[in-house]
Amino acid sequence: MFHVKHDAPKRVVLLANGELHEADYVRALLRPDDLLIAANGGTRHAWTLQVLPALLVGDRDSLPESLHRWLDDNKVPQYTHPREKDETDLELALHHALELGASSLLFVGATGGRMDHTLANLSLLAHVCAAGVQAEVVVGKEHLHLVYQLFQLHDAVGHTVSLLPWGGDAKGVTTQGFVWELHGETLGFGPARGISNVVREPLATVSVEEGMLLLCHQRGEVR
Repeated sequence: MFHVKHDAPKRVVLLANGELHEADYVRALLRPDDLLIAANGGTRHAWTLQVLPALLVGDRDSLPESLHRWLDDNKVPQYTHPREKDETDLELALHHALELGASSLLFVGATGGRMDHTLANLSLLAHVCAAGVQAEVVVGKEHLHLVYQLFQLHDAVGHTVSLLPWGGDAKGVTTQGFVWELHGETLGFGPARGISNVVREPLATVSVEEGMLLLCHQRGEVR
């Protein structure tokens, strides 16, 4: 089990209280210098991944006693918020990450369980875009990114990528390096036109002039 460093700039890993798939794959994504923040029940995933969070955000109401002791024995700092609040624990953890000057974000355990929480968690990516910080959500071996201007994929030949308009139509969508390409076109909110494209070049790009795209990248290994 490794402890994270606190030197900025840093990538912050946000552990949410959803489902953790492909734990070995996710563990391989983690770096020794990541700063881990557990959003309440996300502490369960820290234990599974054998990493100690640098910070706990939440009231620990969903944690078993064994994790209470683990956190206390390791003197993990905790930011406690009222149980009745407007924000979710993950949203509060995200605010802390941005205040700490995160250079990029990796969300783990942000999906699964209640669908309303899953959709709300994915919507948090819009906050990250507004702050100009790169972020991805990892769900098993699938990586999700919110594209609002330009996004690049490196060394992903043969991988499946889907583009979903997020929050409305995405206009002026251009892709390069894919089997099926778009040239300044509109992906309307609703139709599934952007599902299951395939990367064919070592460098593939997606750009959008207006609106946002949720990019879903099916990966089979850590690169």
